[in-house]
Amino acid sequence: MSELPKLSIVMPVLNQVRFIEEAILSVLSQDYPRLEFLVIDGGSKDGTLDILAKYMNHIDYFVSEPDFGLNHAVNKGLVKATGAFVGWQNADDKYEPGALQAVGKHLSEHPEVDLLYGEAGKIDEEGKLIGFYAEPYDKARLFYHRDFIPTQSCFFRRECLAYVGLLDTSLTWNGDWDLWRKFARNFRVQFIDTHLGNWRIYHGTLSYGPAVDHLAKELETIRSARKHSGRLITPIELRIWPWVLIDLFRLRPLLRAARDRFAKSD
Repeated sequence: MSELPKLSIVMPVLNQVRFIEEAILSVLSQDYPRLEFLVIDGGSKDGTLDILAKYMNHIDYFVSEPDFGLNHAVNKGLVKATGAFVGWQNADDKYEPGALQAVGKHLSEHPEVDLLYGEAGKIDEEGKLIGFYAEPYDKARLFYHRDFIPTQSCFFRRECLAYVGLLDTSLTWNGDWDLWRKFARNFRVQFIDTHLGNWRIYHGTLSYGPAVDHLAKELETIRSARKHSGRLITPIELRIWPWVLIDLFRLRPLLRAARDRFAKSD
């Protein structure tokens, strides 16, 4: 077996005092021999920096300053990373024990792979496993249907960024999907059926928080899908357009109230 590749983990964070320590420990407890850990803080004010201070001797690069959102924060880490492969883990998510060893071993045995991803567990606020997210690689499905590559369990060859570019900072919700499709168009993507990371789902995240602008998110997804498909209309639009109309006429609260009412009647 070839030497294990150096892995760089970029962790963007902003005001995640509740989960940041668990996320950090999920990286540092991996005991991976060639690990680089970069933390990009957006100017946290909630005690996150106090927790980070406890682990500063184990962090290879750290900065705390205002940024322009998640994608910009990740990009700041990507340009500082020196590993052969890079992953980013959000500060409210976490890796599974042994994940980096599994990734490093697979990459050393399959040098042709440029982007590797595995299963990501869905966990609740308390860390309880409630499902899984990911599916075997299908290029057409990735381009035209849905994003099934979890950032929480994805690692990509750093030198490929010189060709595909960094995350698109004009995107709020689809930055990772945009990047995966650029990789898929130009490089080799592979899936391994191994539980590598965990995606925490709760009301407070970029995708599920109470302040999510659903209409803006849906329109961004449509624009991104058209950009990569070259089609006038894509399959994902057929699912999204009804929700665009619902949110355009502000009907979502009524639907939610009706759903809750039926649930109570059951």
